[in-house]
Amino acid sequence: MELRFPDSDVCVHLYDLLEEAETAAGAEVANTGGALQAVHFLHLCEESLQVYGTIPINSLADLDQSQYSSSAQRLGKLHLVWASLFHQQEPPLGYLVLQRPLVGLFLGEDDEDASRTWVRVEVPRVRHSTRNLTIGVRCCMHCCRPIPLERVRAVPDAYLCVGCKSTLERKENSNEPRNHNSR
Repeated sequence: MELRFPDSDVCVHLYDLLEEAETAAGAEVANTGGALQAVHFLHLCEESLQVYGTIPINSLADLDQSQYSSSAQRLGKLHLVWASLFHQQEPPLGYLVLQRPLVGLFLGEDDEDASRTWVRVEVPRVRHSTRNLTIGVRCCMHCCRPIPLERVRAVPDAYLCVGCKSTLERKENSNEPRNHNSR
């Protein structure tokens, strides 16, 4: 079944099994020469649809750094498992096909196995008929890695992991003007 993700131009195909989504996305990559992002979290926020997940590090070989933040990523289809729409699918939720050249990616940290890296792809909203929406395990807006469920439960509006939040606070504290008294 093909449909559009709410308020975006992203074409979505839904599957019963993750293996079916992977096979279809893999065929699209083979036909288009694109790259395959394993999707872990979808967040429809005020200005964009944000897709968090991992891609093979070797896919970044042709990443055009000059277009890194100035151009939008050209997208193929989003291949999702039905169960992900009901928060019943463990990551990955499916796969997003990224067309080459790879531009506009927000790079996070490398994954533990060092063959994949965490990325965020942002797709501008074309309509605003839907309130904010999330699907999947929430990911950090800075490093793009999953935020532990314990943190999300403790701080429901957290969009930074503990490590990135601590780093940000240290930077903010180091930038504060210091009051030097001569006493």
